Amino acid sequence: MKGKNTPTGGVTEAREMAGIIDIGFSIPSKRLTDDIYFRSTKTHLNGERTVADFDEDSITLACEAGEGVLELRKRDKIYQLLFVSTTPVYNEKSHSSVIAPALDLNEEIASDDLIGSLRSSLSGIRIAAESINRMGGEGLVLSGECRSSAPGSPEEAIYGDAGSAVLIGSDDDGIAVIEDYYSITSNFISSWRLTGNKWTISAETKYSMEYGFQKIATEGINSFLKKKNLKIEDISAMVLIAPDGRSQNAVFKSTCIRYGMDEAEELFRKIGYCGTSAPILLLASILDRVKEGERVLLCAWGDGFEIILLRINGKGQKIKDNLLQQIDKKVPFHDYSEFLKVKGFLGEESLKPFTSIPVLMREEDALLRLHGTKCKKCGSIQYPPRQICWHCSAKDEMEIVKLKKSGNIYTCTRDFVYTSPFPPTGMAVIDLDGGGRFYCQMVDSDKNNASIGIGVKLTLRRLHEGGDFVHYFWKAKIKR
Repeated sequence: MKGKNTPTGGVTEAREMAGIIDIGFSIPSKRLTDDIYFRSTKTHLNGERTVADFDEDSITLACEAGEGVLELRKRDKIYQLLFVSTTPVYNEKSHSSVIAPALDLNEEIASDDLIGSLRSSLSGIRIAAESINRMGGEGLVLSGECRSSAPGSPEEAIYGDAGSAVLIGSDDDGIAVIEDYYSITSNFISSWRLTGNKWTISAETKYSMEYGFQKIATEGINSFLKKKNLKIEDISAMVLIAPDGRSQNAVFKSTCIRYGMDEAEELFRKIGYCGTSAPILLLASILDRVKEGERVLLCAWGDGFEIILLRINGKGQKIKDNLLQQIDKKVPFHDYSEFLKVKGFLGEESLKPFTSIPVLMREEDALLRLHGTKCKKCGSIQYPPRQICWHCSAKDEMEIVKLKKSGNIYTCTRDFVYTSPFPPTGMAVIDLDGGGRFYCQMVDSDKNNASIGIGVKLTLRRLHEGGDFVHYFWKAKIKR
């Protein structure tokens, strides 16, 4: 690579033009609305906040976003997987190693976690682009955020949950070309969470935003444009989002880049500040109005500043439509206590069955990769995998097949015995597209709408935490 990064910020020029092929996202359906929040806290929200359900976390949100990008694509082209988050599930375990089999990716891929910084999603894109410039192939950058703060705190009125996915490659038919990138590292203390703490702590807002965010962002943008010999007129839009709208708008105005400011405010009102996923979601929301050949500054703040210069290919309308559809699929809480229960603040009884680690490892292909068996004699597809065909009784005549993650409900019921924060638990038998029958739980927001024949898709969720580790499995959610 030409050039190098310096501690005060540096521009790196790529030898070849990697680009963004596609963008995906996962927006939780649960919503904390202003009227419900004000009724209990006497504090207003600036809009609504997305809230991950009790069985969702940063891994499941990232996985669902990744599945949306890869659903119709060949997965053997992906040679790098990066997971980014400020709300990891594990302190000592790779998250990408859980996501890779759930997305049925090859084992021979490079996988890494970038944990802790709010600008990690852009760091991940930069790392993936540099790797692709050297080695080719494709890279997948996944983000998942389930942000918690103390009940009634200012942060609670701001934070939202979401997942995002960015597929990086050298496809000329993609969304945007990555022309350059720029990084600043700063030890400015704005928000943090110590190991073992449940809630994020923030520095005083006025100091943090004016002397941290505004100063570092404005200087970084101006320095990047100067080093690249670019004028403000060369930039059509800027993707920049911060927890404080006033400071965010101040950066837009000081740099004289106006397009992107209103879109950032609108997205914030609909879903809140979603950490590392926020800049990717905002990029998706402006793609429909940026013309082919125009440039966009994709920016992120957090322990420094990150900029990626994009040249847009003018193919973002479908991506924005998909984002708006997910945002519009919402299930508001009935009261504030439901929100606290989902966040785990009320100490509800939980079910902790134990699954042995050897069993999980031995059955990983079935449990996470969703592999079943197909009888070579009669062609019937079965799950879980078996040696003897249930249809024709042929023995040892099975081949492994990957099951589809969509289908229709064959039958369904409600389970009042299984422990859940919101009983009863919806259960369903799914006739999968392409063959096979699958028995699983329904996601909580869809259990009351389940009926025979309705279309569903499978999504990865937390099943239980027995043995002090998280057991993930597939649940069904209604197609919309």
